[in-house]
Amino acid sequence: MELLLTRIKRGDHQAFKELFELYHKKVYRFATRFADDDQADDIVQDVFIHIWKTRHAIKEDVKLDALLFNTSKQQLSNWYRKHREEPLDEDSIPAAEEYEEQDATHHLAARKKILSQCVNRLPPRRREVFTLYHHEGLSYQEIAQYLNISISAVGNHLYLASEFLREQTQSYRG
Repeated sequence: MELLLTRIKRGDHQAFKELFELYHKKVYRFATRFADDDQADDIVQDVFIHIWKTRHAIKEDVKLDALLFNTSKQQLSNWYRKHREEPLDEDSIPAAEEYEEQDATHHLAARKKILSQCVNRLPPRRREVFTLYHHEGLSYQEIAQYLNISISAVGNHLYLASEFLREQTQSYRG
């Protein structure tokens, strides 16, 4: 990603477009924690405009996430100063590490919800085998004995469940 910043620093419009496409949702999610949706849109736009306008001052060793987070925090504060009677307490904005942790927790919860919905769409027997293996921690042999099926049938159900889940969740990645 640091190569992307180097290209932006040189004025590469395509690199800037890539940066925006990769990170605008993340910046937007951060902004919506402190502003409504329309205001967050404005703040996101301000963040990327600021990065473009100050691209020549970007240090070579800066981390992309740190640049985006600090610029977002700065633009959010600027927006509050211009549009709110009560200024934003910058101490109420979490540190980058805390925000990253919260963001990761949010994404993990969303992925678990999607996976759960996909598991519920498995055929009943396959869902039962999947649940016994992944949630109950039973071995292939224990599942086979419990359900009175062969060990190879257990393996087949788990393989087909994995393929189905991989296919179903593919569109949610990224």
